[in-house]
Amino acid sequence: MPEPPASPRLGKSLWRDNTFQKVFTARIASSFGSMLGGIALVAILILDAGPAEMAALTAIGVTPGVVFGLSTGALADRVKRRMLLMTADFGRVAVIASIAVAHLAFTLHIEHLYAAAFLIGVFRTIKEIASPAFLPSMVSEERLLEANSKITAGLSVVETTAFAIGGWIADLASAVVTAIVQGVAYLTGGLAVLSIRKPEPEPEPQPRTNHFAEIASGFKFVRSNRVLLVIVVSNVLFGVAGGIIGSLITLFAISEVGFRPGVVGLLYAIGGVASFIGSIYAMRFVRRVGVGNAMAFGWIVSGVATLLYPFAPEPLIIAGIFFAIPQFADAFWTIHNISEVSLRQTVTPAAMRGRVNSLINSTQLSAELIGAVIAGVIAEIAGMRAALVVGAVLIIVSGLVIYLSPVRRVQEMGDETSTMA
Repeated sequence: MPEPPASPRLGKSLWRDNTFQKVFTARIASSFGSMLGGIALVAILILDAGPAEMAALTAIGVTPGVVFGLSTGALADRVKRRMLLMTADFGRVAVIASIAVAHLAFTLHIEHLYAAAFLIGVFRTIKEIASPAFLPSMVSEERLLEANSKITAGLSVVETTAFAIGGWIADLASAVVTAIVQGVAYLTGGLAVLSIRKPEPEPEPQPRTNHFAEIASGFKFVRSNRVLLVIVVSNVLFGVAGGIIGSLITLFAISEVGFRPGVVGLLYAIGGVASFIGSIYAMRFVRRVGVGNAMAFGWIVSGVATLLYPFAPEPLIIAGIFFAIPQFADAFWTIHNISEVSLRQTVTPAAMRGRVNSLINSTQLSAELIGAVIAGVIAEIAGMRAALVVGAVLIIVSGLVIYLSPVRRVQEMGDETSTMA
């Protein structure tokens, strides 16, 4: 579908902007690597990991965001974010290489995957904090919603293809080969960032305070901004839900429902198509219902659809429908994500973006860690279906937090101050 024409004052399309092309390529390549699911597939298909081990793998992977997230945010406001992005991608290449070498040497154990998950979590934390802070230095503020929409559209295509490709590679070759392809994707992302020629502005001078005072200033800013405060609360609830569902859904689909990895990938691909559609219509949807409503409805609809997962019946054809419908709802999740990220970038000064991103990222990852632990406990006591129900309900609640707050009244980027007063 053609997107709405840009305002004449915005100039040429971002697709013709060489800098944006490289930023876009870097994000897409790195995300493609992350969504291949190589480490999870190695754990399930090669090391026969069970629910408790998969929950532990998820928990270990998000722990670095909890431990190092706030410090990374303070660092991202003092150094050039471009270097952080390259470190994140090239570092993950080395970690993936260690898995391949260990497998070839017949020395790969679950403990190795735990260590790899931790290190990849460190680099993922750097990437997730630095990327949103880096984009506004490459794209003008009035084009942030457009840039985020285009990047999200690309990420939707990645979601459509990545896990399916990873699953079929694991089926036809090996899960380790999937991991190797994952490493190549990270390498591509790092090289794309390296090739950017537009100078990144020098970091704004920061007051000479100690590290903890810098982190504390980020907390104070978020606490004083009611838009960001609501976003933090809703993200915490969503993070717990994500930890529960993320640690169990692939294992549930393969071991309990009975799907082959490649089929699971195809089902997840539906979500990518839906996300792509959502990214195309995000700007129109936001203009029609407002930024706040778009954020709230995005998670409420997603949560209601996610409730279908745990009720998937045994016949695989019917179970496929129960897995496919929630994937269509990814269009609304995408609209929420574009709206939230653009709103955060708009209300946060450039000098604070690293710390604000790290605070939101760290709190959500802390919640994911809690969710992963909850998932393991509930799955062992009541089964994976019960755990998935809890996760879906929490997604709905996270949307209701936004819907019942003053953020719902935010209509456009830039009017949050008067709306929240």
